[in-house]
Amino acid sequence: TLIGDTNPAVSFAKFSPNGRYILAGTLDSTLRLWNYAQGRCAKTYRGHKNERFCMYSTFAFVEGQGTWVVSGSEDNKVFLWDLQTKEVEQRLLGHTDVVVAVDSHPTRGWLASAEVSQAGQRPVVRIWKHSADEPLEDGPLVVKAPPRSGAARANL
Repeated sequence: TLIGDTNPAVSFAKFSPNGRYILAGTLDSTLRLWNYAQGRCAKTYRGHKNERFCMYSTFAFVEGQGTWVVSGSEDNKVFLWDLQTKEVEQRLLGHTDVVVAVDSHPTRGWLASAEVSQAGQRPVVRIWKHSADEPLEDGPLVVKAPPRSGAARANL
């Protein structure tokens, strides 16, 4: 057991791409990178707000640029931490509600982030793209789910 009874509730856990670590989010606004073989916390990432929701975080890698830990936040932002230094490198603005999920494209410098949808509103997923010359910026594509009645389904 990595996280015991004295720790805040766990809202998320994911293996690192190399399979040697587990990234776990807890409801004290903290992400911890655990070396599960040694049973110890290797790194801690703070700065985002996570006290109520399960937030799906991820790792993002851009060839020649770096590796980041990425998470949504209850303050409507997406946070990117440098994996090694633990410093917040960027806060992405553009969502109007709690960002509960993020993911990175496996080969391109893109992120997807999704916000909670309030009653009567359609859910929003934003696509962010990385350019070698500039930091991540809100891309031209904002995906909104179709209305609930007669919703279309995608075949993937």
